[in-house]
Amino acid sequence: MDEFAPLSREPDFLPREELKEVRHYYALLMALGDQSMRQQELAIRSGIPLRSLPYYLAMLERLGYVSRKRPLAPSGVPTRRVRFALSDSLLRFWFRFIYPNVDRIAQSGVSLAFEQFIRPGLDAHWGLCFEHLCREALPAIHLSEGIADAAEIGEYWDGKTQVDVVGLRGDNRIDLCECKWGVCSKGVEKELQAKIAGYPNPGGLTIEGRIFCRKKPARIADTLFRWYDIEEIYRCLK
Repeated sequence: MDEFAPLSREPDFLPREELKEVRHYYALLMALGDQSMRQQELAIRSGIPLRSLPYYLAMLERLGYVSRKRPLAPSGVPTRRVRFALSDSLLRFWFRFIYPNVDRIAQSGVSLAFEQFIRPGLDAHWGLCFEHLCREALPAIHLSEGIADAAEIGEYWDGKTQVDVVGLRGDNRIDLCECKWGVCSKGVEKELQAKIAGYPNPGGLTIEGRIFCRKKPARIADTLFRWYDIEEIYRCLK
């Protein structure tokens, strides 16, 4: 936020170094700053005509700034469910918090602007970061538990069900995982049970449920699923 800070200009410099006429690219990056979305949603939010969108998205994908995501399920999913997301964490933060508030930061100063425009959205942002961390950690957790088979890692969504982390394992098992950055209670197990019931599993593969949270509840005896707090996640990643 400070104009003299080491990374102050880096997120603005990177796209301008690689791209020409950055206005449309910036509109897309800002639209994706806080969520993933389909092309139709992106066109509405960015103001870019739908027919022109593939060109700009392809350029951002080539640079590694944006990635396309598909719901992960053993039976495959329709291509129309593809979403696009900001894959660079520095740009994700900058386009969510800094770029939309440049004028406010200049007028209010760093401290006041942080309290007014950034701090209120940090928990939601960290929640998304936590989901990314859990997807990164799942293969390491498998190794720590003696599971040697490789797994395809992703997430799943449809009109009714949203699963934060999915692992399609080589041993014909599926990990379905819930991520909770905020206050986590044992009631989250009911949420995960409902998501398991709504997940497409036509082959009847064995599903293992896992819950990732910042801090485990005080009492989680007689649990249905495996629980991991953030310290355990980091230990597996070391």
